[in-house]
Amino acid sequence: MRTVSNKAKVAVVAVTVVLSGCGQTQVSGEQTAMLLGGALGGAAGGYVGSQFGAGLGQTLFIVAGASAGALVGASAGPGLFGTDWGFHVDATENAMKDVAAEPTYWSNPKTGNEGMIRPMEAYVDTAGTPCRKYRATISVDGVIASGDGAACQSTNGQWRVVADQFG
Repeated sequence: MRTVSNKAKVAVVAVTVVLSGCGQTQVSGEQTAMLLGGALGGAAGGYVGSQFGAGLGQTLFIVAGASAGALVGASAGPGLFGTDWGFHVDATENAMKDVAAEPTYWSNPKTGNEGMIRPMEAYVDTAGTPCRKYRATISVDGVIASGDGAACQSTNGQWRVVADQFG
């Protein structure tokens, strides 16, 4: 009986992943995250599956591991994208203008997702630019998460997000 090398198995999985993306010409940020998460999860699952069995049994473990890893990876990939990201950034830039450090809320009527930005301490970066840290809390599909970020003020007075855990 002929055995299949690990290199051949990896090549088959890689070609399958690459070819599965050929049917679509435009991919959104959320789809990119799902594809990347699925590809990484599938590769990791396939590797774990390759550690079990031999011959046909090993191949079945690789397929099962890659499939399970792809499903888990694709579901872990999405975050704040599209119009939600726009609402989040707009609210953050508005919150930075608030000297009183009151929270600024946003809500996307299209997706039902929402968030809150609370300005924190101000600082000056190494280039002498005024910046401010903030704490963000978001609710995406009913899942609540909190994270930190920072925004800096440009020479024209506009604030722009320079670091954000959700972007």
